Amino acid sequence: MTKLIKFTMTGGMATLAHYGVYAVGTTGLGWVAALASGLGALLGAVISYLLNYFFTFESTQRHGKSVLRFVFMVCVGLTLNTAIVYFTVDVFMWNKWAFQFVATAIVFFWSFWFSKNWVFV
Repeated sequence: MTKLIKFTMTGGMATLAHYGVYAVGTTGLGWVAALASGLGALLGAVISYLLNYFFTFESTQRHGKSVLRFVFMVCVGLTLNTAIVYFTVDVFMWNKWAFQFVATAIVFFWSFWFSKNWVFV
């Protein structure tokens, strides 16, 4: 199984958690989309780190180094995700799910490249 397929599977699990928080936050709790998306992304990041470290990349790197790199990568990804959702949904009032999917796709490719080439090497 290729790293991209494993990364996609791992990302799918993290995304389900992310979208669960997004759905509950925007629908059930009345949060603005950017807040719900940001908090969901944080939960997804924890799931993503653990699964990618042990399953996708089978890293042997010390956690101290990989966690710091992962946190940097996630912070940039979280900023991208939240900015995209904020401007498209909260400012322009475009479809919240369509543009959450756009944000997810952009952050997915950002995260795969950095995970493979910098975080877990």
